[in-house]
Amino acid sequence: FAVFEQFNTVYEFVRENLDNSGLPFILSLPTGHKFDEADGEKTLVDLRLVPATILMFECDPEYADAINAASNTILKPDVMMTLQSI
Repeated sequence: FAVFEQFNTVYEFVRENLDNSGLPFILSLPTGHKFDEADGEKTLVDLRLVPATILMFECDPEYADAINAASNTILKPDVMMTLQSI
């Protein structure tokens, strides 16, 4: 992602790679800071997410049990094929 892209771009990238694009999810920093709708219009520079950062993905807790019962993965199959074990 470019440094001046809005955080919404990252959020939409994640959404596009989910098997169920309607799944509510939360992106946060390892420090525990959770991003919300107000952060969507801010750039990655504004949010201090450059030059690099790790974002944590979390299913909305209200839906986590249903997801675990239905499937063991939430990513699209073609995305899952690109994963490599380390």
